[in-house]
Amino acid sequence: MHVNSLLWPKVGSWKQFAVAHEAIAYMPVYMAKLKGIASQMKAQGKWVEDQDFPVDILSLHPPHPDGAPLILLGGMGPLAGAMSFQKACQYCGNSREIVLYQACGIPSRVKVMLDSNRLVKGISLS
Repeated sequence: MHVNSLLWPKVGSWKQFAVAHEAIAYMPVYMAKLKGIASQMKAQGKWVEDQDFPVDILSLHPPHPDGAPLILLGGMGPLAGAMSFQKACQYCGNSREIVLYQACGIPSRVKVMLDSNRLVKGISLS
């Protein structure tokens, strides 16, 4: 696999908002989408992992922000990222741009952590 495709997987969707209340109102819809994906995987008897979710971007671009932009890197639990974006929009309102990048395309860390042959700087951890 090409390194660039690991770092920049294809974005599933990019939802942009002009004002905070629109972003906040959308979050139940987005969270239902994430829960629906998990439910479908479970119904098929599959274990749900972060990589099963799309790489999504949610962004708030208010007309006159006066604070520094806030970038949230999600994907290590997409629902947690969504909840963080919602809380940031509630707390900051239209005072700053807020971007959530759901980095669900990053390969699973679990497989590496569970590998009995893993090495760190030549020292076996098993």
